[in-house]
Amino acid sequence: MYGTVMDITRQKRILEDLRASESKFRLLADSMPQLIWTGDEKGNLNYFNEAVYNFSGLKDEELQHGAWINIVHPDDREENIRKWLYAIASGEEFFIEHRFRHHNGEYRWQLSRALPQKDAAGKIQRWVGASTDIHDQRNFMQELEKKVSERTQSLLQANAELERIIRELERSNSELESFNYIASHDLQEPLRKIIAFCQRITDREKDHLSDLAKDYFARITGAASRMQSLIDAFLSYSQASNSSIAFEEIDLNKLLEEVKNDLHDVIEEKKASIYSETLPSLKVIPLQFHQLFINLIGNSIKYSKEGADPQIKISARLPSGKEIAKEGASRNGLLEDQH
Repeated sequence: MYGTVMDITRQKRILEDLRASESKFRLLADSMPQLIWTGDEKGNLNYFNEAVYNFSGLKDEELQHGAWINIVHPDDREENIRKWLYAIASGEEFFIEHRFRHHNGEYRWQLSRALPQKDAAGKIQRWVGASTDIHDQRNFMQELEKKVSERTQSLLQANAELERIIRELERSNSELESFNYIASHDLQEPLRKIIAFCQRITDREKDHLSDLAKDYFARITGAASRMQSLIDAFLSYSQASNSSIAFEEIDLNKLLEEVKNDLHDVIEEKKASIYSETLPSLKVIPLQFHQLFINLIGNSIKYSKEGADPQIKISARLPSGKEIAKEGASRNGLLEDQH
């Protein structure tokens, strides 16, 4: 009899190490919430962790021999198979978003990817894959996209409405400009006649007019002239854009006197007294400042205490920057821009 003895200690240790490694892998895979699966070099799936069984409600034999494809949504199966076969043939990463059927019948979106494990020669030994539930995130993104789409549609409608309003305003402004021009022209014609007839009367009948009558005619002529100036200023202001409105150097003392003349009758009727310090000359929009004085003095007289003679005092000073909230104002000095 002849016999041989071979030392297989090294092979046994390698086998035991492989079994230990496989046991650790299965323990780790079963402890993970993701669906973990492996396949051989040909792409045949041969292992599923406990999460796969718990999710699908199926047993091992129901998932073997390619039956796992049955848990994939029917609409996603063709793409799933096509990408899996391509990955097996090319050795590239497998990556797909698809739906798996839960054991309660609900389909949930999963993000699946698998990588090949290769030996030292670069030959694929097996595939290791994982599927992560992204159903809630995907629904959130779809809902977010829906809201963004609805918001975008609302904005488009709002923009369309805004454009319509702008066109309407432009049309109204055009009509207003035409109206202003016509109204100003029609208002100035009777004023010119008033001034002309007053001048004729004072020239031809000056020897027959009393001093009081002459004063009245002078006031009528002055008021009509100021009205002409106001109409011209109003017309220029209404036709100018904000960027083209010009500031003019105006002596506010003279402007105040014009306003007092315009309000002469009201001032006398209410026995109002207007006291003013020496006012500065400033760059202003004359029409606006004229109206400002009219409103301030007129309201002061109108809302004065009944039975008391109104006392109106007008003064002016330059404030320091810290007294007002205006960009460009120096906190410790005067306004850098006095407009």
